[in-house]
Amino acid sequence: MNPHANQPFAEPTPGDRTAQSVLIGVIALFVVVLTLGWSKLIGAWFSPGLSFAAWLVALGMALVAVVLAKGVALEKIRLRLMAVGAAARADFTWVAYFAALFVISALGTMNTAFYFGEGKQVLTEAIDHANEDLASLQASAPKLLSDPQLEQKKASINRLLSNLEAEISSANGGNNCGVAASSREIIRELAVVLPGFRQLSGSTGFTCAGNEARFKALALSYRNQAYQLLRNHPDYVAVNGERKERLQATVRERVTQENQRLMAAKAQLDGAADGAAKPGGAYGEAKNALEAASTTYSQLLVELEQVSGARTSLPRAIAVDQARQLGSIAQIVPSMVGRLDRLTTWFYFLIAISADVILIMCFMRVFGAGRREGGARQNGREHVQTKTDLNFLWVNP
Repeated sequence: MNPHANQPFAEPTPGDRTAQSVLIGVIALFVVVLTLGWSKLIGAWFSPGLSFAAWLVALGMALVAVVLAKGVALEKIRLRLMAVGAAARADFTWVAYFAALFVISALGTMNTAFYFGEGKQVLTEAIDHANEDLASLQASAPKLLSDPQLEQKKASINRLLSNLEAEISSANGGNNCGVAASSREIIRELAVVLPGFRQLSGSTGFTCAGNEARFKALALSYRNQAYQLLRNHPDYVAVNGERKERLQATVRERVTQENQRLMAAKAQLDGAADGAAKPGGAYGEAKNALEAASTTYSQLLVELEQVSGARTSLPRAIAVDQARQLGSIAQIVPSMVGRLDRLTTWFYFLIAISADVILIMCFMRVFGAGRREGGARQNGREHVQTKTDLNFLWVNP
């Protein structure tokens, strides 16, 4: 029997106690980072009322990663001790442990780093793209809803109205307040384009000269008369002109509203809104603004195509999936792969690997330092075997 088989651990030295303290700190930080990352990864799987369950599962994943790191460390210690004085057989148990550890910790660590390091940029880029899509939609509305003949008629009417206003505001026209010969000629031309258009001022008994309020009221009355006659014109009714004009106004109004909300969310992301916006709150507002913009865009696009009867080449929806799923397990891998050309992505990989290696090294330092080297080297498997069993590790972390 090996006389060192049951040799006790040496009394811990101050250096050992320091290593143990460092290990506890590293484990705590490791668990916090992984729990936070995994809670974001799987949060979408749980309803708001069960959000605590996501945190519990995330904590469980973090603890599994810690146990796996301990298993890797103890396997490496055993193999190192067995290799002294004799060739150790090939044993890659630690590789399996490390592979499982890396999958769990890399997803959690990289997601935490990506969420807080790249989340702002992802959302900012999504907001910029959303504004571009909304601008394209608004620019397309007049093209989709306009009728060439009707637009030509409207241009002619606006030209004549501008001429009439210029004549009334002139020195001679102002004295006659729109009933001088030149004004009456323009009114006759308007009556040809818009049957029923008539003179409003009626007599030369008063003047518009020097009376800005009277001139503006008269000019507005002429324009209102023209627009009302246009809306009742057969050409206007035939092309559903009133509905198209209302829709164009709706597009302008709603796009403006969404632009304003998106820019407010972007300002909050930049910290300009309140100077100290919390990432969670700012992220949530940005996501909500993007969702609202996407919904508005899709609704307006469908209505524009229905009213115009034309199919556009515009995107069918604003691309907000990456922003919507920021932090989720469905997003992290595609996002990281799509950003392999960025230095920060490789930095996140380095963080994930470094976290695993540091934790394993801390375990090796603590569990390797307490063993009397001579006996452990002769009986490495017997002394360490139990500690590499995962069932034992759960009970003896």
